[in-house]
Amino acid sequence: MPRPALLLLALALSLPAHAADPAPPSPTAEAMSSLVVGSLILAARTDPNSSAALIGCLEKIPRTIAAPVMQEIVLAELSAQELASLDKFYTGPYGRRVTDNIERTNNPREPFSDAEWEQVGPVLRSDANRKALKATHVIGPHGGRIQAAVNPHVERCLKLDEAPATGS
Repeated sequence: MPRPALLLLALALSLPAHAADPAPPSPTAEAMSSLVVGSLILAARTDPNSSAALIGCLEKIPRTIAAPVMQEIVLAELSAQELASLDKFYTGPYGRRVTDNIERTNNPREPFSDAEWEQVGPVLRSDANRKALKATHVIGPHGGRIQAAVNPHVERCLKLDEAPATGS
């Protein structure tokens, strides 16, 4: 086979693999993943039976661990306009504060002044955000898929927590 033909064949064979690469998760998918992981951390921090080792391990779980699954879910559940609106919010400072704060409190109102809440509240109460939260909740319609992405990391932390202490 002539060299140009080999080059074209190699190029053609590489295209399907490259085309199959998924797009990176949207800011909304990353935010939904962060909310799930942050909620786990908050639950552990507020449970008097949680050890420091468990909490420390959970804190090391990447916040975007479920983002690829969340991306599939938000693409299926939200319109392009809804996703674009939420992406804009979650890439902004208020959206980042919502996701960052979930580890400290499950009250989304807490980190905002009254003036800021006037801007944030309507987005968080919007139909698009409610749809996203409902679809990406661990006990929601896609919960099994989300749990499959997160549970191996949580189980590793629980095993560390169950390990007998060594030393004196």
